[in-house]
Amino acid sequence: MTKSWILAPMVAVVLSACGGGESQPVASNTPATTTSENGVTYRVAIEETYPPFVQSCPTCPNGAEGFDIDLLNAIAQKEGFQLTYKLVLWEGIFDLPENGGTDIIAGGLSVTDERKTKVDFTDSYYETSTVLAVPQSSSIQSFADAKGKKVAYQVNTSMVDTLRNKVGEPAKDLGFDSAWLTIKSVMAKQSDAAIGHSGSFHYFVTQYKDEGLRLVYDDTLPKEPSAFAIKKGNTELLEKLNRGLAAVKADGTWDKLKDKWLGDKPHVHSDSESHTH
Repeated sequence: MTKSWILAPMVAVVLSACGGGESQPVASNTPATTTSENGVTYRVAIEETYPPFVQSCPTCPNGAEGFDIDLLNAIAQKEGFQLTYKLVLWEGIFDLPENGGTDIIAGGLSVTDERKTKVDFTDSYYETSTVLAVPQSSSIQSFADAKGKKVAYQVNTSMVDTLRNKVGEPAKDLGFDSAWLTIKSVMAKQSDAAIGHSGSFHYFVTQYKDEGLRLVYDDTLPKEPSAFAIKKGNTELLEKLNRGLAAVKADGTWDKLKDKWLGDKPHVHSDSESHTH
């Protein structure tokens, strides 16, 4: 992936977020779970930009791509159901299953007790660490070093409590709508650091090597499990997803997808030079 490719979608997301409008689907979106000659079709809601787990891709068959997309598609193939994807803003995403807006939420979701009050989670498919992204030249070598510094964070995520407990009260003007915007604020020297999950931050640091960012880990922080979320009480779908997940882990598919999206050389879209969002 080149910078010219990734910057275009990020700018588009920023503009849509600043405009305050509803996010529009880029893939087919059924009004409800449906059954056809091809079997049951479930709707998946994903955040607009959280690579390498999910990101929009108009030229892709599903209108999106990422680790979670490939993993869900592999699970669907094992279990014999279909999927449609809809890109949505992060704000309010966990309310969608209950109000009928979606069947599945995906995109590197952390499993938290607060979220469990709204949705049920599948078995975990990945564990991520909480990290800081800082310039290579930064004096910040630990979370303690970030006290008194400007630390960007994504609002309405588990990062807020971690930042409050390890560094200090989050500054309102450093809260952003996406992980990318927190990273961008560090690149623009508007923030001294950004806090986020290692999966997505490793992706950004790898893709933007020229920006000279590095990650700071804290071994005292527990790793957070990632899982798919569904409407509370939907045991049939939960069993399908867990059964399919176990199958793709057993046959080596999960390992291949992890290497593809989360390895040292993350997946780069083949149409990166002309591809825009």
